[in-house]
Amino acid sequence: KYTKKKLCNSCKGTKITSNSRVTTCNTCNGHGVVYNNMGVMQIQQICPACQGSGKHIVNACTQCDASGLNPSNEKLKINIPKGCHHGTRLRVSGGGDEFPEGIAGDLYIIIHANSSDNFKRDGDDLMCERHIDFYDIILGTTILLESPHGQIKINVPKTTQPDAILKVKGHGVPNQNTHVIGDLYVIVKVDLPNKMTSDQEKILKLYRESSN
Repeated sequence: KYTKKKLCNSCKGTKITSNSRVTTCNTCNGHGVVYNNMGVMQIQQICPACQGSGKHIVNACTQCDASGLNPSNEKLKINIPKGCHHGTRLRVSGGGDEFPEGIAGDLYIIIHANSSDNFKRDGDDLMCERHIDFYDIILGTTILLESPHGQIKINVPKTTQPDAILKVKGHGVPNQNTHVIGDLYVIVKVDLPNKMTSDQEKILKLYRESSN
């Protein structure tokens, strides 16, 4: 939804109605321009009285306050391409303000992409973090992850190191031009226990002793 200027329905942008009378502008004598002397230089400017038309309208259209234009609330449906980046500008030809003489301007929509709590975007790739228990990164496991393309299974190999990056191909963002989908990178974060049972401590001590 947005507001644009459209030609007045009453005067069709001419500013003239059946009650109007058109005379020659007294300020510019119908030339539409005025001249100002600045020392030895003479500067030509658009006539401020008639705005360059060279005419003066008596009893001009009151529906548009003699502007020829009225504000109009517009409703437009647009398609946002896959993979749009923050700041992408979309152009709608002829969607801008209308003019009494000439074609309408264009409408530009600037895309503002909301940030995500789960993913960060890097070009066409996505980055996210996943916390895994320390014994799972040692023994290996399979985790479920909700990606923008749906739920996926990710294999965590044995002895995966903290902050390791696991790549999931084809689960990123489609490229705006080529439509090739980027990749998803999962950064492994290790969750350590806050407390352990005596049995768990014994198992870890046995592991430490066996490693020496």
